[in-house]
Amino acid sequence: MSKRILLQLLFAALAVSTKLPFKAHFGNKPAPFLIDVDQSFIEETRVKASLTRIATDLVQHDPRDGPLVQNVSAIKDYWTHNYNWNKAQKQLNDHLPQFTTTIDGAGNYSHPIPLHFVHRRSSRKDAIPLLFVHGYPGSFIEVDRVIDGYSNPPSNETAFHVVAPSLPGFGFSPAPEYFGLGLREAGQAFHKLMLQLGYNKYLVHGGDLGSHTIRYMAIDHPESVRALHTNLWYQVPNKQDMDRFNAKNSTAEEAFLINVLAAFRLTLLGQRQVFENQPLQWAYAATDSPVGFAAWVIFELQAGSPSYSWTIDELITWTMLLYIQGPFGSARMYKELQLRASLTTFTSRWASLSLPNKALSRSVKHPKDWAPRQGNIVFFNSYSFGGHFAAWEVPNELVADAREFMKPGTAAWDAYHK
Repeated sequence: MSKRILLQLLFAALAVSTKLPFKAHFGNKPAPFLIDVDQSFIEETRVKASLTRIATDLVQHDPRDGPLVQNVSAIKDYWTHNYNWNKAQKQLNDHLPQFTTTIDGAGNYSHPIPLHFVHRRSSRKDAIPLLFVHGYPGSFIEVDRVIDGYSNPPSNETAFHVVAPSLPGFGFSPAPEYFGLGLREAGQAFHKLMLQLGYNKYLVHGGDLGSHTIRYMAIDHPESVRALHTNLWYQVPNKQDMDRFNAKNSTAEEAFLINVLAAFRLTLLGQRQVFENQPLQWAYAATDSPVGFAAWVIFELQAGSPSYSWTIDELITWTMLLYIQGPFGSARMYKELQLRASLTTFTSRWASLSLPNKALSRSVKHPKDWAPRQGNIVFFNSYSFGGHFAAWEVPNELVADAREFMKPGTAAWDAYHK
């Protein structure tokens, strides 16, 4: 290949890298949106997947090192020969009504914030607005399996109008180009989005990063956030808890949570620390290798929901929804979170909210007696099955909990209708 052709390819690659590889317009009011990713990008991604060099491993695999070589090789082969992004794109477009808009700067972030979001109104006149916020390595796709149950329940159950935005840097909400847009600012932008849609009062639901986001919102906008439901709850054990644990006097639920938190620190905390310190350094490799990034996503998903049988199509599609605009923006959200000391600086404020607006649903058993330490919890449920990505793994149970939490006559129902 001549030097001239190589230079032409280089300049073409640089030109492509300066714009997002999907069609979108972000105006000053909500406008319909359909996912339409450039076919040249999809083909380039497939070719990159086919050229992946798979890492070597020990003879005896240690699961803490990362996913199995055979699993990553299967991703490479399937992505190269069988995966169909256009099918996944069509399914999302057919099922989820999507929109774009632009929000004025929020909080300490003064720049405009372009947002992509799902919005489905229930046919029920008594439906309650529900803001659904996803986590990492998820995206707006997490609402796909719960949106029907939320918006179209049996006639005697609580119904919801559903709004599910993509966090900036996730899905099709472009990543911020400047410092300062963290989860708190994202929550403030989502509040402005709800007002833009005509929802002055609403319920919030979130898991993973979404759980952090909605807690910020409950503090910043208690006049609008009238009820809060999360499936990510953990209570750091205190000295008395640990003394009982070390003396083997903990309940099964207490011991389970203490062990889960210890396992997280040993196996997953390092990934978060990479994002908190050098997300761009990591992103160079993840952006260049779709299969390498998929291996990262696989580890997160399987660690969070180990009993769920993730299909290869699911794993690649979840990866694509972060990979299309580039993995850096979503990873850097953790750095913004860390720079603001996350929830530690205002946990007491959240716990002291007098509004009877908090519900906890866990897909695995946790100690109910610890829940009141985080404030006025009016609904608590846990299961012996399921995992971290509840909206995807156990959607029926999650929706049923939201209906139960917000049914007429409950504290949350009364708080919303004040």
